[in-house]
Amino acid sequence: MVYCIRELNWRKAPSEIKVFRNYAQYDPVKFSDELKGVVWNCDENPFGASEEQNICVDELWTDFETIFLEVADRHAPLIQKKVRGLDNNPWIR
Repeated sequence: MVYCIRELNWRKAPSEIKVFRNYAQYDPVKFSDELKGVVWNCDENPFGASEEQNICVDELWTDFETIFLEVADRHAPLIQKKVRGLDNNPWIR
């Protein structure tokens, strides 16, 4: 009988803490309904009569992102999980 023993360096990659959304209690209909009820920049009319008004796209995006993430956090809150490291042998996929 012929056999071979090869000793490899089996180091575990360090675990990481990753952030995920918890969709366990997520209801897409309720999420959509709440987004439909949100008032999106009703005080500001960027395409109004005054063309001299400066439109800051960054501010509009920040407002949208803030409101959207508040709604998303209510329906699918962020959770942290510890994930074991998998990249200790990148040549093996």
